[in-house]
Amino acid sequence: MTKELIIGEINEIISDYGSFSVGEVEADCSPCVNTMGSFVALAEEFREDEATIEIYNPSSFSSDSMSDYIMAYNDMEVKTLQEILELAKRYKDNQI
Repeated sequence: MTKELIIGEINEIISDYGSFSVGEVEADCSPCVNTMGSFVALAEEFREDEATIEIYNPSSFSSDSMSDYIMAYNDMEVKTLQEILELAKRYKDNQI
């Protein structure tokens, strides 16, 4: 499946059922967008065309995000988008 098709399917679900977060679908983990040394960037909130990315330092023993930013789905790798699509499908099933 191409990046454009995956993004289209994610956006369609969000358009129909609203934005959601990983907590709402009780995900085991958030999709990883990037790692930088001991820092990890995780996609945690999903809207049409974009997601909120939270940055964590797992070695700090804190579950609090250090920072966040918005990232467009177009800027994400296909593997990450596939994980987001699976979460979106789970969200849709929960809404139905």
